Amino acid sequence: MKLTFDLFLYLLGREYELIRPEGPDMSAPVSRVRPWLPGLSGGAEILIVPGRSPECLSPYTIHVAARDLPEETPGPGECWVLAPTRSYESVLYRAMDICGDFLQFSSAFTEQALSRHDLRAAMGLLQQALGVSLSVVDKDYLVAEVAFDESDDPVRSTGALTAGSRMDAGQVEDLYLIDPQFDETFLRQGVQEFRRYDLPDYKGRCLYYNFFLRGRYVGRLVCNLREDRYGPALLPLLEECAALLSECFCYRNDHSLSRAATAVHRYLLDYALDGESNGPQAAAAFWEIGWQVSDSYRAICLSGRGYARSEMTMTYLCTLLEDTFPACVAACRDQTIYCLHNRCRETGGNFAGALAVFLRENLLQAGLSCVYDSLETSGPHFREAAAVLRMGERADDGFWLHYFHDHTLTYALESAAAEVPAEDLYCPVLKQLLAFDREHPELPLTETLEAYITCRYNATRAAEKLFIHRTTFLYRMEKLRQVTELDLEDPDAVAELILSFALYRRQRSKQL
Repeated sequence: MKLTFDLFLYLLGREYELIRPEGPDMSAPVSRVRPWLPGLSGGAEILIVPGRSPECLSPYTIHVAARDLPEETPGPGECWVLAPTRSYESVLYRAMDICGDFLQFSSAFTEQALSRHDLRAAMGLLQQALGVSLSVVDKDYLVAEVAFDESDDPVRSTGALTAGSRMDAGQVEDLYLIDPQFDETFLRQGVQEFRRYDLPDYKGRCLYYNFFLRGRYVGRLVCNLREDRYGPALLPLLEECAALLSECFCYRNDHSLSRAATAVHRYLLDYALDGESNGPQAAAAFWEIGWQVSDSYRAICLSGRGYARSEMTMTYLCTLLEDTFPACVAACRDQTIYCLHNRCRETGGNFAGALAVFLRENLLQAGLSCVYDSLETSGPHFREAAAVLRMGERADDGFWLHYFHDHTLTYALESAAAEVPAEDLYCPVLKQLLAFDREHPELPLTETLEAYITCRYNATRAAEKLFIHRTTFLYRMEKLRQVTELDLEDPDAVAELILSFALYRRQRSKQL
């Protein structure tokens, strides 16, 4: 950071009224400030010496008018300071103090931002040095603010940094009023200026600087200046300070995200393996990475396809999955990846399509649970994802994605058959038909009834499916009515038959 002529005059002009023309080289750094002989106007003068040049080369002269403004107008390299209530000596001392204060600010600000990574202290120093109101707003509208201090001596004032708090609806709306294209400015680099469309008579300036972490937008620094004209000298300094604050902000968030991610992965495995977790602590850990309990989620289980994968490979793929899909957190255990997808944080387009490409390129298969709206119910949904992954691998190993809602009937039948023998779940009609078929194998009534229901009670189509004559089929159906008391007009009886036939087919396929 360097104190240029223009910046020096900006700082001096915050306390005294200045009258000056545009200087020849306002970007030259200030070397020192010293008294000078009285000028032609009879007023006392201050000489500003540029750095890295002889003392006689392009000095800048400040004329101090302790009372009224002289008739002479300042020429090139000159400036009038109107200080009717101050003496020449006080203005001189203050001018020299500005140089010392700036050097002290530059050193302290750099130390707080880069060495200590103390965002609030660095913002407080910047507010104190420039007299601006600062706030840092992260992507989730968590605000840390340095308010402007209404003091008689703004340079000596101390900014009060308020505790971070989530913005309410009015504050978020105010951001959109300040800049209607707020969401479209994330990729703009450098200091930009807000347009206060809501306050056409606003006399200050609103500037912002975007922060990026790992190439992604994470927040912005907002600067509010009370002065009507902040001058071009302030922009380079704000650019440099904003860049340092960006490093400070990103360092703090990067480390907090790393610590939070460790806790998130631990609670994620608790949900996936144990089905339960400490609700408040888990919610706090997920909140640290910007996830809310009431967001929309989907549990995902992934496994290697075609051959056994080492745990090291799956751990690498777990990290790659998080890098590819920012709205996902994943953890690996026993050659299985457990992933939690926050649908509210998804910024891309077709997540399912992108996930299918990822699975195909890395030879993985995934089971996806139903969508749910509470983080606390993740445990049962991870069981859904694990179950549909097993069922999908058995049903068709050629698919990459298996959704639970496509296998709910199979899951219900498997769950029921896991507790009691599958034969005990058959309806009485099916049991009677199976017993009849064992005694009369030449007259298979079971497959006759199944074909009739499958073909929606169409005797002709059912006969064609069984490769028999329609008369033969009708004879079988008449025999079926004699053996059982079947009522195909009863929807409950038909539903029970359909479930029984599904169980029967599953058992028969296992036996084969």
